[in-house]
Amino acid sequence: MTRTVVPYRPAGSRIDELVGESADHSRRGDWSAAVRCQRQAVELAGELADDAPDDVSRRTGLGGLCYRLGALHLADRDPAAAVAALDDAVRAYARLVATVPDAELSLADVLARRGLAQSVRGWAASAEVDADAAVLAYLSVTGGDPAHPRRRNLARVLASNAATLAPDGDPRLAIASANAALGYYGHADEGGDSADADGPDGTVDSGYVHSAAVVSALLNFVDGRVVEGFVPATVIAAGLPPGQARQALEAELRVVDGLLSTAGGPVPFPPEVGRGLARLVLPTVRDRGLLWVPADDWLDRAAQPALTTVVQRHAAGAGAGQATLPEASTLRGDPALLWTTSMRWLSGLPLEAAVQLAAGAVEVLPTAYADGRRLALAAHALLASAYRAVPGRPPPDPAAYLPVWQRLLEVATDSCRAAGDHALADDFDAWRARLR
Repeated sequence: MTRTVVPYRPAGSRIDELVGESADHSRRGDWSAAVRCQRQAVELAGELADDAPDDVSRRTGLGGLCYRLGALHLADRDPAAAVAALDDAVRAYARLVATVPDAELSLADVLARRGLAQSVRGWAASAEVDADAAVLAYLSVTGGDPAHPRRRNLARVLASNAATLAPDGDPRLAIASANAALGYYGHADEGGDSADADGPDGTVDSGYVHSAAVVSALLNFVDGRVVEGFVPATVIAAGLPPGQARQALEAELRVVDGLLSTAGGPVPFPPEVGRGLARLVLPTVRDRGLLWVPADDWLDRAAQPALTTVVQRHAAGAGAGQATLPEASTLRGDPALLWTTSMRWLSGLPLEAAVQLAAGAVEVLPTAYADGRRLALAAHALLASAYRAVPGRPPPDPAAYLPVWQRLLEVATDSCRAAGDHALADDFDAWRARLR
């Protein structure tokens, strides 16, 4: 009997083949096959990394493969699997932060993507914490400088943050982050950067630009702010293929532009004008690979309240013996420069304000769920930021905030469960277990 000889192939070569096959399946939209090939590549890379734990290139390669697997799981509409893959990527890159240049930015890219996955999953608390950490990591490197060589990377993370916040986060933060992303992309284009540069997940930048524009336009329009939503809506229209949807949106935008051009002052557009524009934008976001695709009934749902609005509402009605909420002016800051909840720390927000928000959420959640939910998510993000080690910032005394944080998580878990918000209840409960 003649024996068949199978030629030896190094594991690295097989990994390259699998990644190529995964990319081919992705281009055809066969996400399950793409996931299968990418997962096999991750398994092989994991074996290589385990064989040489101190090999930086193997650990870096594993992190990148896990990141891509997470993106594919998201495309395949499996956010829980995406989070699991991105957890592996976080572990791979976290081991490199102290020794490998820019590893903290690779980690930030993973956190931004995991924030998106958590948001799709309905885990809004974890989503906000991840996106927040990603934005702050890039700000620490770039200083927010629009001329920085990594301005386009910062823009991608801001667009991801905006999309993460859009479903359940503070709408004002989401809008500010989206507008900042568009601004940084504008500076990058003026500097001659390639408009179609690939992001770390293979998404071209146009996808991030249009995602940011959708967040800003829709969240402004649904709240009746037609003027503020006009420019991002023109970005959306310009990126659409020729057809009826583009024509309808452009026609309405021309009407708005005409009114703005001829008016001698502010134009008081009725709220229904904004909602009408939102209805024209919504059909354009389907099947375009955008970071945020609103649910079919999004326009029919109650709009998410902004943190400062909730604080003003409940501070005015607080009675004797009730928790004291921080002054709304303390939380406000420059709205154009507040892109994440914990960026309020950068303007000197005291830890006491976060503790007050948590105590207020504990009182409000059982009786006014939507408002209590906003307070709980904001307080949780601030307290998680205090809990997270930040270079150059002395950590606060855990005794000053851990007890109220644990109480917040307990009440938030029960209140979310009672309101039928089971995904967020699971999220808060997971944090509660982590802090035990």
